[in-house]
This record gives sequence, C-alpha cells and structure tokens, in this order.
Amino acid sequence: MGTVILTIFIIGILIIIHEVGHFLLAKLNGVKVLEFSIGFGPYIVKKQIGDTVYSLRIIPFGGYVRMSGEDPGKNHYEKHDFLAQPFYKKIAIVLGGPIFNLIFAILVFIVAYSAVGYPVIPITKIARVEEGSRAYFAGIMPGDSIVEIDNIKVKSWDDFYGEYTKKDTNVVKIYRNDQIVSLILTGKSLDSLGIVPYIPPLIYKVEKGGAAWESGLKSGDLVLKVGNESVDSWEKFVDLIRSHPGESLSITLLRGGDTIRTIIVPRLVELTDGSKIGRIGVLLPMVYKRLPPLMSLKVSLVKSYDTTVLLLRYLVRLIRGKSSVKNLGGPIMIGKMVQSSREYGLFNLLFLVGLISVNLFVINIIPFPALDGWHVLIFSIEAVRRKPLPSSIQTWLQLVGFAFLILLMLLITFFDILRIIK
Repeated sequence: MGTVILTIFIIGILIIIHEVGHFLLAKLNGVKVLEFSIGFGPYIVKKQIGDTVYSLRIIPFGGYVRMSGEDPGKNHYEKHDFLAQPFYKKIAIVLGGPIFNLIFAILVFIVAYSAVGYPVIPITKIARVEEGSRAYFAGIMPGDSIVEIDNIKVKSWDDFYGEYTKKDTNVVKIYRNDQIVSLILTGKSLDSLGIVPYIPPLIYKVEKGGAAWESGLKSGDLVLKVGNESVDSWEKFVDLIRSHPGESLSITLLRGGDTIRTIIVPRLVELTDGSKIGRIGVLLPMVYKRLPPLMSLKVSLVKSYDTTVLLLRYLVRLIRGKSSVKNLGGPIMIGKMVQSSREYGLFNLLFLVGLISVNLFVINIIPFPALDGWHVLIFSIEAVRRKPLPSSIQTWLQLVGFAFLILLMLLITFFDILRIIK
C-alpha cells in the first residue's frame, strides 16, 4: 500500500509541475485562466480565487489548465483569450508544461547528486589488466590497489576516473605486496586505460520480493560458487546469473563462518534490444559520494540531455518498428520501479523521479494530437498560412489522437500486468 501511495504522489507532483508551467506562462502573458485542475472526473474540492477555479478531482492521473478563448470555432476573441495571443506567446504557454518538467528533473538530479550523494564502490583493487593498454605499459598488475593519483587520495573507482581524465600524464601510487609503488600513467581516455576493477562477490543488499530474497540470501553473504563454478569476483557472479535466466541454480554462500547451499532461479528479464538475461535482485557494496553544487549542476544537465536524446532515439526505433510497444511501461511499471528504487535508497528514488520527469518532457513535445507538441505544430502551420486551420479538422484530429493515446495506455497497462504475472 505504501508503494501505491508513493507512486500516486510522485505522478501527482509531476502532473502539478507540468500544469503549473502552463498556468504561470498563461498568467505572465496576460491570458485569463478559468480553471486549474489536478486530476479528472468528479470534484473532490474546488475553490475560486479571482478569475480562476482551483480544483482537485477524483482521478489523480492527469490534470489541465482551462483558459479563456481556447475554442478554435469562435469568430471573435477578447484581449485576454488564449487564441487572441501572438504566435510566440501561444508557443510559450504550450511549452511551459514540458519545460517545467525538464527544469524540475534537473533540480531533482541536483538534489540527488549534491545533497543525498550517488552510490560508488569503495574499492580500488584491480582484477585484470588488458595487454597492450596504458595500464599495462605503466606496470600496473592484477591485485594492485590504487591509493593515490597526483597526490590526491582515491577511495573509489569514481574518484580515480575523475582525476585520470583531467591530464595526459598522471603519477599513480599503488599498494602492492605491503608496499607503496609509484608509477607513471599516461593518457586520459578511459577506452585505452585497460583496467578491470576487482569487486568481491559480497552481497550488500537484497531486493525484497526478488529471486535472491525468496531463496534466503542475506546482506553480508559471500558467494563462493554458482553451480559447480567457483566465484572469485562480482563480475563473474553477475555473468553466471545473467546467462541462466529461468534456470534452477545451486548457489554456495559463506555466512558468518558457515557454508550454506541453496537453490535460486534468476528471473527472466527482457532488455530493450530483445535479449534475455537473468536477474536475482542483489546490490553490491556501495558508499555515497556527494558532489559540489556546480559539479552536480553540470552532471544534472548532462544527465537530462543524455536521457532526452536516448528517449528520442527510442521513439524513432519504435516508429520504425525496430522496438516493440511491449517494452513500454505505464503506471503499474512505474509503481514496480518505485518499489525497487525505495529499497535501493533515496538517491535511486530521486533519480527515478528525475527520469520520469524527463520522460514527460519528451512525450509532451511530440507533435501528436492531444499532446503539447501538436499545438506547437498547429500554431506553426497557422503562422505560415497566416490563417487558422478549420476548427472541425482540429477537433476531429484531437479526438482521434486522444482515443489513440487511451488505447495505447490500455495496451501498455496490459503488458505491465503480463510482466507481473510472468
């Protein structure tokens, strides 16, 4: 029940942010707002302040801002009507919602990275060095642990990567056979570095309801074997689990000095490219690192941009038929992701909220009937034609688009339920 309430709360907040964007831009541009509503259906509560009715309705998934003069069929508009505004004002009001979602996502990412801190692995031991790489020629060996780079102490691979990529030549201090050894490491590209980090197969956290949780795995368990294969690193443990989706596996653990054997069946997970992997729901050891405010702003901007580009590319693949609508997720899938994120910590939950907010930005700028991007397209066409499109055509297209979106949401919900059943 807690996850359901939290999911509704998150979706509700993102909808409010979106509608506030439309509302404020309308007010700033002198447009009369008749109603600001959160939700659809019958009223729960409403109150009129000035010209605007503020309402909360019974269905929480949605909302709207109703402005004066939105009906394209009228012959005359007042100065404060929406459609009486010049092109640039109408575009600003329409894009206010999506842009506020994007701004909110950036702010959430900033809070996540600077106030909460993001998870990093508190280990700098090396599992493998690729032959012919920068690390290989520098004399770095498997089993070494990096302790400093250019007199800056490192406690995680994130610390090391951050300093390594700043300069072409670095002095690296490593811990080897109870001694500190200094080496010269050239280059600043991670592609040619050639270091594979060592991470012990130690379980830090178990996801409630996952395959590991059902098989009795606990935080602090050290994985010794999967089947008949010895496990000496997290990398090997993950590879074995991922390569056996839906198969019954024997797993040997070390727990408080006792050796324990149990059976685990990795859950089958289908990736966006169609490949299938196994997943059991465990997390490796982590600590949380906070970024300075300016760095968190930079990271948040980059993360928002990368997510936007990734989503647009996925939509193109979807249109071309290279990706399936089965991979899309609706409110039910969001709820499952919220539940999982809660168990993995506040950073993961905030990060998910940011991603959903970027999703709303991208979806709403698509030029499809019933979405904000459609209004931008219509107003742009009208600006070129220097006259409005017939109101009957606009109304018909809006109805068709709205019906399609409802059918799409029902289809996505159907696939969400199928995933849960499976």
